[in-house]
Amino acid sequence: MSKIFRLTRKLVLWVWSSIVRYRRVFISIILSLLFLGAGYRGYLLLASLKKPPEEREQTLKTYIVTVFDVEELDIQELIAGFGTTEADRDVLISAQVSGEVVEIHPELEVGQYLETPSTINDDKGPTRNRPGDLIVRIDPQNYQELVLQAERQLEEIQAGIVQLKQEEKNNQRVLKKTREDLQTITEEYNRIKKLRSKNIASSSQFSRAVLELSKYREALIRTENQESIFPLQIQKLQRSRETLKARLRIAELNLSRTSVFPPFSGTIRNVMVEKGEFVNAGSPLIRMIDNQIVELAIPVKQDDYLKLESLIQDKKYPVVEISENEIAPVRWYGQVVRVAPNADENTRTINVYVEVDNSEQKVPLLPGTFVHALINGPIHHKLKVIPRDAIIKKKVFVAKNGLVEEREIEILSTHENVAVIKKGLSPGDQLIITNLDVIFEGATVKVESHKTLKDEVKNKRARILNSD
Repeated sequence: MSKIFRLTRKLVLWVWSSIVRYRRVFISIILSLLFLGAGYRGYLLLASLKKPPEEREQTLKTYIVTVFDVEELDIQELIAGFGTTEADRDVLISAQVSGEVVEIHPELEVGQYLETPSTINDDKGPTRNRPGDLIVRIDPQNYQELVLQAERQLEEIQAGIVQLKQEEKNNQRVLKKTREDLQTITEEYNRIKKLRSKNIASSSQFSRAVLELSKYREALIRTENQESIFPLQIQKLQRSRETLKARLRIAELNLSRTSVFPPFSGTIRNVMVEKGEFVNAGSPLIRMIDNQIVELAIPVKQDDYLKLESLIQDKKYPVVEISENEIAPVRWYGQVVRVAPNADENTRTINVYVEVDNSEQKVPLLPGTFVHALINGPIHHKLKVIPRDAIIKKKVFVAKNGLVEEREIEILSTHENVAVIKKGLSPGDQLIITNLDVIFEGATVKVESHKTLKDEVKNKRARILNSD
């Protein structure tokens, strides 16, 4: 007990000494606790005096939206592209013979219209030839001499043929006479031979008969040989005549080429010759273009190319609307006439070629013009087409009886800014196209305005065929 008492006494003394040593700290802690307790009791008293707030009835938010009226329509796809026009005929006219230019067209300058030689058929009068506009004339003197020389040689050959044919006829008469004479001599020989066998004719008479027969036989052989040579000689001269005729045709052709006329009616683009200048065969004279038909190459994607190629194979040449740019009104019309057989390895596009007949246009489409083209593509029947912007992860929102309804859709295909829907929507559905970031299924909506497919195709990427 004494031991426990001593320990207890030591503990009490240590606690008292600690209190005395740290009395300020303990007093601060005790006062702080007293103040906190008094503050909490005051807060509870004030809270008991405050009146609870009045409860308000919760209201749902209504979203103002624009809807797209879903329809089932026939749609013609439009394929857009850009390109630069080129003249269908753009020709560099060169000299075909050599010589000095002795005459040129009086108005041989850029922009001058030249007509090609042609034949005019007039129902009220006889057919007549229109000479056309002379571009240049090259000195024809040398070529005229070559024509005359060939003509004289041809006349000589022709005279030789006539002479041989006459000699052949003469030889045939001689041959006939020789055969008749040989027949007579042969009969005389046979008569003398018979008399000799009876010793009536002398040996000298028989010898003369033999010699005479031999002479006429040799004459017949010579005449027959001559007869066989005549056809060969005539054939040789005839071949020479054909060669001379060809040489004459070439000389006449070169003579005609000294007068240069335009190969087609068109406009001068460049002039590269002057009067007095010596030109060689192949020297450029002028460059001409024909603006009546212009061609436009439009690069399109592989899918669009296949659609157009199919139409062209069926001889359904798509109509093309052409304008200065995407927003300008249509000014020209053309047709897709063919497609390229290969793709561009850099752009991975394929050219389709559009032909524009300026005789059918109000304003001609000039070569070198950069234009925008809309090609009338294939027609899709009874499609439900909606704006692509209304689709969120293959889902759309539909306004029905003032509430939002979420629908899953199946997309058949997409065309620029629209999508063709296979399942999920029906004609008459009101597809929500605004406030898509805040609305949700079951939300309350109020339709402010309606849009149709006409509004979506104003950019001319598609055309409605059976809508009012």
